[in-house]
Amino acid sequence: MGIEHWNPWRFAAVHLPHVIIDTSHRLPRGVAGLWRGDRIWLCSTLDRAGRRSVLTHEVWHVRRGEVPPWITEREERTVDDLASRDLIGLEQLIDGLRWSDQEAELAEVLDVDVHTVRCRLKNLTPDEMRLIERRVDWEGIA
Repeated sequence: MGIEHWNPWRFAAVHLPHVIIDTSHRLPRGVAGLWRGDRIWLCSTLDRAGRRSVLTHEVWHVRRGEVPPWITEREERTVDDLASRDLIGLEQLIDGLRWSDQEAELAEVLDVDVHTVRCRLKNLTPDEMRLIERRVDWEGIA
């Protein structure tokens, strides 16, 4: 893919220099990342694509700030959508879909985790869907 990837590490270094990113701890089961105050923890078991995906998600939490407990679920969905859009641009998605429509293969080609691919596909706008339909030959996908 010829399009430059979003780099959450660079973004954090430039825009959130006060935030420490810690990748040295194994987090509890089911927790890939966590943000509290001036620290983001990424589970030490994450692979490169997982760290990239989870860090982008946590960076969005930092950018948006704390939310009241009663909207936590909605905030998670919003942050998932925002992160997936940063990580997977529409042109990148179209290029990936020309190669495969399988979530795991798309994740590998797009250098993200499968959760991020699912979020991006789930939250496509009608205009994005129309553009994909026009530009992807579904018959030719392996």
